[in-house]
Amino acid sequence: MAYIAIDKVGEVGIVKETSPWQLQPNVWSNGNNVKTEEGSIMKTPGYSEVMATCPVAPYHLIQLTLGVPEFWIVCGLSAIYAYDNTNSSTLLNGGINDSVATITVDSTVGFESVGTITIGSENISYTGKTSTTFTTCSRGADSTSPDSHSDDATVTRATKWYDITRSSGAYSATADETWTSTIIGGVLVLTNNYDKPQYWSLTNGVPLSATLMQDLANWPSLTLLDGAITGTGVPSPDEIVVDSTTDFPTSGTFTVDSEDISYTGKTDTKFTGIGRGENGTTAATHLDNAPAFVNVYVKSMRAFRSFLVGLNVKRGGVNYPRLVKWSTEAGLQSVPSSWNETTSTVDAGEFELADTKGDILDGLQLRDTFMIYKEDATYSMSYVGTPFIFSFRQLSPTIGAIAKNCVAEFDGGHAIFGKGNFYINDGQRLKPILPQKLKEYVFTEIDGAQVNKCFVAADYGRTEILFCFTSDGAPTNQPDRAVVWNYITNTFVIRDLPDVAHMGYGNVGNPTTSSSWASATNPWSTIAGPWTMSYDLQDKVLLFVDPSNTKLYRDRSGNQEDTTDMVSFIERTGITLNASGQPDHTTVKRISSIWPKMSINSTNEINVYLGTQMSTQDGVSWSSPVTFNPDSQAKVSIRGTGKLYGVRFESTTDMNWELDGYTIEVEDAGRRGSRSYT
Repeated sequence: MAYIAIDKVGEVGIVKETSPWQLQPNVWSNGNNVKTEEGSIMKTPGYSEVMATCPVAPYHLIQLTLGVPEFWIVCGLSAIYAYDNTNSSTLLNGGINDSVATITVDSTVGFESVGTITIGSENISYTGKTSTTFTTCSRGADSTSPDSHSDDATVTRATKWYDITRSSGAYSATADETWTSTIIGGVLVLTNNYDKPQYWSLTNGVPLSATLMQDLANWPSLTLLDGAITGTGVPSPDEIVVDSTTDFPTSGTFTVDSEDISYTGKTDTKFTGIGRGENGTTAATHLDNAPAFVNVYVKSMRAFRSFLVGLNVKRGGVNYPRLVKWSTEAGLQSVPSSWNETTSTVDAGEFELADTKGDILDGLQLRDTFMIYKEDATYSMSYVGTPFIFSFRQLSPTIGAIAKNCVAEFDGGHAIFGKGNFYINDGQRLKPILPQKLKEYVFTEIDGAQVNKCFVAADYGRTEILFCFTSDGAPTNQPDRAVVWNYITNTFVIRDLPDVAHMGYGNVGNPTTSSSWASATNPWSTIAGPWTMSYDLQDKVLLFVDPSNTKLYRDRSGNQEDTTDMVSFIERTGITLNASGQPDHTTVKRISSIWPKMSINSTNEINVYLGTQMSTQDGVSWSSPVTFNPDSQAKVSIRGTGKLYGVRFESTTDMNWELDGYTIEVEDAGRRGSRSYT
């Protein structure tokens, strides 16, 4: 008998593009819900619900902060909510009975001027505060019971979710056309291709609960009625006079108050060929100087420098899928003052990328340029100043993105989910990164009818990029699978997802003021993720949105998929090493035991399988599972015979495990035919 040690089993990860018997011994041929780290392979951590009682089926989220407090913005199809991530708390300064209306505390910093607090099991609403008191308190709010509370009892904010949907009503996003988000100068901007872009800003770092999303200020196009009109079109039923029709298309639809009005022609100051009450709206009377808007939507909007860039434009009901539209520059905590490309006094403009047929899907800043991704091409957009403002250069005439939200920034470039491969864009060229067999797996497994729901997310703390897609047959048509690429180790693994429409990256729990770079105890070179104005010492994580179950999940939390045990396994077949440790396809080997080098965090056990083949053409014959617990066992007694052999480590319970390597007890049994024997 000989003992063959296989170490550094997380050095490469899973490789599907090469026949197993051609792989190095420490490479895996299959697996799911595992990850690599520091030369080891381990179970992917689980996820658990956060921000309980999400009030809307979530399809998109992003974190917004200017220090403390900070908010998670959660977008549904028709409504938007803000979740206050700050767990503000203080202590009672003196005991209280069950009826007092003024409550004294150590400090009210971090609490709203009007709101609700929680002490023990009682909620208490208040309508005013000083630096140390909550005033005009109503006891036993939210159907809780008034109670007495002792000195130094903990007082926390009760309100966490705020409905910040615009005052004009619900949005029109769909499951097939959800949101994109960007932040410019501390202002959040959202768009969905069906509604006017929306913005939301913190006021001195603290929004009021009444602060709602607003239509993006100065968004094109706006003019004013030059004279009042009635519901019948009087004074002229076939034309409407306005201050200017600049930036309106030659025909289309505009909106006055809540009425849509179509037109077939225009002059400098008139719309002609009028149709009233379009799109199910009602013809109505409108006052002189009432604003008239053309409906302008964009598929995606991103920040670049101090500009906002709109991509794939729909204007007055007419699609311009290859049009790039940019604003004038915006100041800190403000939105751009103009989008009018016809005015030479501002630096707003438009440019059509018409040299390929594909639509523009998305864009993202990469260092000092902005990358634009079409279905079939990639362009760079560079600032050159007046009079042209931006120049455009085609980076690839054939490679683009598969959908919007399919690009993520990481150290040194963009990771792109493209059609037929994953790519890295370093600013000069696009390089495919998917190995052949893994590429075949992804683009065979993906549901072709749901490619528009693919997205990419970055977990900077783990130096991982998640390429997320809907597998064929997924019950909810939402992404349920991810290929995870570690961009430091260049390893690939596969994991399941809980029907995730989008992911956000940020802090969960009570935030603290960001620390300076000078305070960091580790070398700056070890800090993962984008370098910003501050170095945040908190552990940031990915959050998943699951619209099917109206839940948000924190990744890397526990060992289960929410509350369900997950199946995690890693597998290697086609090992040909003989008793001398040499590759050998001709010698029959007897395997009698496996010695895993692993650790677990549970009293539960790992299932270990032995697989054997008599030739490369045979299917793998797997043994029954043998349980293993490294805390009480050193080896797995398991027997099999074949010219090729393999191993599988699997868990199906609430546990975590890490595998550093394993040793196989091997005995050469001579050269035999392809038929197996016992």
